Amino acid sequence: MKLNEIYRQIARQSGIEGVFTFSNSIPGCFKGAFAEIVRLRASEDSPLPMFEDEMLPLIGNVNVSVDLSNGIGDYLLTGIDRLAYVYGVSTADNRFIPFKYVSSLELNDMMNNEYTRPSVNEGYWAKNGSRIRIANGSDKSPIYIQILVVKNPDVSKWNDEYDFSGYGFGFIQAVINRAIDKLQNVAARRGVYGNDPKRNQT
Repeated sequence: MKLNEIYRQIARQSGIEGVFTFSNSIPGCFKGAFAEIVRLRASEDSPLPMFEDEMLPLIGNVNVSVDLSNGIGDYLLTGIDRLAYVYGVSTADNRFIPFKYVSSLELNDMMNNEYTRPSVNEGYWAKNGSRIRIANGSDKSPIYIQILVVKNPDVSKWNDEYDFSGYGFGFIQAVINRAIDKLQNVAARRGVYGNDPKRNQT
């Protein structure tokens, strides 16, 4: 589906009277909705994207080395282009170790207790501001990890003919529905509603 088709669908489904008088607001509503849906997680305690398999153009990975000191190290994320958020970490060498996501507090408590420190075959990661912290029982430093990321779209390429066919239907439909809500809110602030007579009563 191309961007101009998405804009028309948002307008048609909004139910707003004289919707095309709000055409200048549709791109902003779509961009805002897109950003919100991209950031939805699979669950409250999970870093995984809700629509991971339906937003593949934004899914990427970055291979980096991290110096460990007493089994813990961190990596500054500011150098990753168009980063939205990190959703996973694993090893990038021939030892596959999935790193489990924990809170910063949990990671600190784990590393402060010799009985809960990770072994060489397990790892943990936490978000700490603009950095991620990782813990692993390896006696080698640096270790090589793969950071799994969701990137923000390059909206500079979003012209009317931009094709969103690389995204899943469920993801795009969720963005459209959220954009419709936003457009209806814009119209309501200007005193214009949809075709529901009850809503139009004053």
